[in-house]
Amino acid sequence: MAGPLPSLRFAIVNIGGPRVIRWQVHKSDCENVAEWIIKGSFVEVVSSRSAENLVAEELAVRKNEGATKDDFQIMPCCGRQAGATCASPYTVMETSRHQCLIYEGSPARHLPGLARLMREKLRANNRCLYINSSPLVTGIRSHLAAAGVDVAQEVNRGSLVLLSDASHLVDGAFDPARMTAMLADAVNDALAGGYAGLWATGDMTWELGDEKNFGKLMAYESGLEDMFRDLPAFSGVCQYHRDTLPDEALYVAISKHPCVYLNETLSRVNPLYSPPGEPAAPLLSAPRLKEMVRQLRLQADS
Repeated sequence: MAGPLPSLRFAIVNIGGPRVIRWQVHKSDCENVAEWIIKGSFVEVVSSRSAENLVAEELAVRKNEGATKDDFQIMPCCGRQAGATCASPYTVMETSRHQCLIYEGSPARHLPGLARLMREKLRANNRCLYINSSPLVTGIRSHLAAAGVDVAQEVNRGSLVLLSDASHLVDGAFDPARMTAMLADAVNDALAGGYAGLWATGDMTWELGDEKNFGKLMAYESGLEDMFRDLPAFSGVCQYHRDTLPDEALYVAISKHPCVYLNETLSRVNPLYSPPGEPAAPLLSAPRLKEMVRQLRLQADS
């Protein structure tokens, strides 16, 4: 009679997805488990005879939470195929399709992470739109190439759109309604072209143009929220450069994004997010606002 199957070590990763997949099951030594930990996800290492058996055990424990088999994803590293690898955290369903990246220092520091993210979006058949100054468009080209993207081919196909011409401005001034209309047209154009959707990112300081009327940010982000609600094929990251933005702009970033990207690999559900139609989050003092961002960063390092 055969003896009991040996116990194996697995890592259960809570990826924070409230819809469809909520947990991933990896082998405990999978390289991507470390990435999820850096990203800020809760990871629990447990033993079981197999990944399938582990899911059954978890379902029994989480019955009162309404968990189903569809909430779990057994990753390739758990299979029998030698050398099977798992997708980067960038490729899983995001906590929110409307996110913001708050960064300090040189914008070039986060280009490698954005390039990897864009690579995964391209692989998922999304059209990618990058809007920024000419030097940073040149920079993202280089990092996309370093990430294995054939930039010329993707641009020629129309899969990759890199803009620095400020055509969204009217006589040098930023018009929130014009910008959101342009983005909506871009989403519909991507779908008509056979793409799964449009993923876009832009630096808010540059998008506002020389006028730098930060008072228009709230109207713009509110318009974007309406777009994300009405256009499921639209997703993206708004970039906020703390060194160039006033506190009022940082408040907009905090209050109008369900999820905050603090760096290229870490996101946090935003406790101060104000959904459309609900009262805005209280306006925090500048020190309190900055302290909140600092605490989130400390969580990333802990």
